[in-house]
Amino acid sequence: MKIIYLSPHPHVSMHDISGPGVHIREVMHGFQQKGHEVIWASPNKRLADQPIVRKAKSGVVLKKVIKSLLPKIIWESLRDIQLLWIDRQFDRDLQQLIDLHKPDFIYERVYYLMGCGYRVAKRNNVRYLVEINSPYTIEKPLMSYKSLFAPLAERNERKQMEAIDQGFVVASSLKEFFIQKYPFTDGKITVTPNAVRKEFTEHSTAEVMNQARKELALAEDDILVTFVGSIFPYHGVDILIHAYHDVRKQFGDRLKLLIMGDGEILEDLKSLTVKLGIAHEVTFTGKAPSAKVREYLTVTHIAVLANCNWYSSPIKLFEYGSKRLAIIAPKYPGVEDVMTGDVDGILVDPDQHSLSKAIKLLAEQPEIRERYAQSFHQRVKSHYTWDVIADQILTFAR
Repeated sequence: MKIIYLSPHPHVSMHDISGPGVHIREVMHGFQQKGHEVIWASPNKRLADQPIVRKAKSGVVLKKVIKSLLPKIIWESLRDIQLLWIDRQFDRDLQQLIDLHKPDFIYERVYYLMGCGYRVAKRNNVRYLVEINSPYTIEKPLMSYKSLFAPLAERNERKQMEAIDQGFVVASSLKEFFIQKYPFTDGKITVTPNAVRKEFTEHSTAEVMNQARKELALAEDDILVTFVGSIFPYHGVDILIHAYHDVRKQFGDRLKLLIMGDGEILEDLKSLTVKLGIAHEVTFTGKAPSAKVREYLTVTHIAVLANCNWYSSPIKLFEYGSKRLAIIAPKYPGVEDVMTGDVDGILVDPDQHSLSKAIKLLAEQPEIRERYAQSFHQRVKSHYTWDVIADQILTFAR
């Protein structure tokens, strides 16, 4: 089959190491591994074959100055006008791709306010499958600020949901949200959690592990607690740091903390470790290549996700599972969809006390760590690889 993979977000690249970039890349790879031709469609031509290039510093400074002078609602509304203009412009390019390739279906990673996908699919009577990763009309004002175009975004979302042949969401909570909001979608939405590439579930070599220990200055009996991901407030990395501070009083220098990732509160977290007097025991890598992340996970003992959104399916869980790690994760639907508490890991309330207790238990009990790690590893290997997810999507493509 021929598949047009549409990502209308003007700034997300298939080359990004962030969650969206990984998801795009791996779903496309999953389709290709099944023998299908995938045509990438993005309104930003630069994203077709190279990572996004960051703007010059002078441009960033000018943008900040303009933003500071305008009321927030006006700034966000201007951003939405830009999105609408991009959407309308790309409508023509997408139509040209349809004319050229005659695809069997469009698979769209939907984005707030962007409607070219459903319009073109409807005009050409092409099967229309969509992937919905968040409640965008709710998420947008929470992540930035409200816009004058919020009512238009709601109307756009309804039209999109009316147009879909099948929708795929990453968590059961997101499925329930959309069915409650749009009852006509009942039976047209399937939960397909995030996943990991199958080859990443294989054992790592002793050479890789030794190199990782050397780079992280780990002694043989050290216990490494690790977080991987974007450094945003809702991931609760500050809670993790406080919990680690609590537990290390018992284990001393044997217990180490590794934080891999970058984001808006990274510097605040570094300052927190200084304030708590544990900066010398906490390693921050910043943004790291995927290969380096996998390398450092091979020497991790306890992998943590302290918090997440109610609608997310954190990719890091599957990365943790692929490396046979004992996992601590929050009690949210997207986590409970794929993990069973006290079988595949420890599921906790996202607070300092609960997290401290879980870290202490796993640090003290290597046999429990091993049992949880093996259980979730087998689950990931059997059910949560991208080829499995691609198969589930393609079931609805015909």
